[in-house]
Amino acid sequence: MTDSVFSDVRIWHKTTQYPVGVGFVADERHIITCAHVIADAMGNRQLASVSEMPSAEVHLDFPALADSTSRDLAKATVKVWKGGHPGTSDDVAILLLHDPIPHNIRPASICREYRPNDRFRAFGVRRSLPNGAFVEGKLQGNLPGPLIQIAADSEDTALREGCSGGAAWNVTRGGVVGMAVAAMQERSGLLVPIETIAKIFKSATGALLTGAAPGGGADLGAASYDSENRRKLLQVLPLGPAVDPFIIKPALKRAFASATDLRKATGIIGEANAFVIDALPERPHNPHAYTILLFDLPNSEKVPMAQFWAEAFDQACMLGPRMVGALLMAAPAAVQNGAKAELADLFETLRRTQ
Repeated sequence: MTDSVFSDVRIWHKTTQYPVGVGFVADERHIITCAHVIADAMGNRQLASVSEMPSAEVHLDFPALADSTSRDLAKATVKVWKGGHPGTSDDVAILLLHDPIPHNIRPASICREYRPNDRFRAFGVRRSLPNGAFVEGKLQGNLPGPLIQIAADSEDTALREGCSGGAAWNVTRGGVVGMAVAAMQERSGLLVPIETIAKIFKSATGALLTGAAPGGGADLGAASYDSENRRKLLQVLPLGPAVDPFIIKPALKRAFASATDLRKATGIIGEANAFVIDALPERPHNPHAYTILLFDLPNSEKVPMAQFWAEAFDQACMLGPRMVGALLMAAPAAVQNGAKAELADLFETLRRTQ
């Protein structure tokens, strides 16, 4: 699973009955998508051809958190509107969320350079596939506009209606290289380059589009938003042997406990497990040999979260320094922001473990 999964957003029609397109998380409060996607969400595609910014609320959700039985839609308003030129590099809208992004949702990490034939992957939806599907192929090169032309591997994985606004993840190099904006004939499509979007974002917000951790988290937390940096950091840590669980201070366990409930805790562990597998040279035949087993942990609805995290860290310590380090990287923002020095010191202790 690429990091882009944690930054993907579905944009819903104003009736909230079905998604019309997608977008991606820029930072803790902003979503980037196409202006014509917002026009479709408001039930009026003609809005995409006018420069006046719409004022209606936009409904959206985060596929990484959604399930098939419930839908908790977030609300946003349009903050930046570059309408008037659908399907071009000006077809950009920036949304301001009413509330900060949920835990485990990540700003998209950025890829500012690419080469022709780099692989890409993007998320899209349509009314018949509300849960979405992925578009895959190769980056072909720059076009005037500026735009990037892409070529999908097949008709089944080509850009289509419902893919607009999606972050195109550079699988070869890591990071979002552009935003899907238009489909063309014979499996081709167009992206708005991330540099163009970054300029619009900076002009509107005064902030850089970097994919950094919201709230100015600790270095370990920021690393978790960049797959390559995270991989390199984790590979510094040995997989084994087991480490003494007493290196995990009780205050750190309490911090994890106070910042999480069952849903957040299982999400953090799942993310840390994914970090460990991603740092291996190849996917193992038995991933469970390297990761925390959730079914071996107590049901935190029946025991205090402090006990849940004590047992989670005990299991991580039995697995070795890398698993403990991955938990630190996946720590909730409250822990990252409040225990930066403690996390860094513990990570250094793990690095010296042999």
